[in-house]
Amino acid sequence: MTGSRVEQELLRALDPNAAYDFIAQPINDRLAHLDSQDKSIREACQFFDQWMRTASEGQLISFFDRLKLYGEPAAVTWARAQVGNVAP
Repeated sequence: MTGSRVEQELLRALDPNAAYDFIAQPINDRLAHLDSQDKSIREACQFFDQWMRTASEGQLISFFDRLKLYGEPAAVTWARAQVGNVAP
């Protein structure tokens, strides 16, 4: 998130109508992408905080194993799928 904030501040300081060699897409498009990415990260963090409080020991072990093997996005996706698999 820190890198995203730094990039956003840099882009906001530039002229959105100008073309820059070091930016592959229009500035406003890149800013919109970064905003969307930030919202997605915040949502995932919020979900994860809630899920972690209610997850079983086995689910937590599986989560951290998946985190090591496949990375955070895949592990969080797996955790989201577990919410639908909870017995009443």
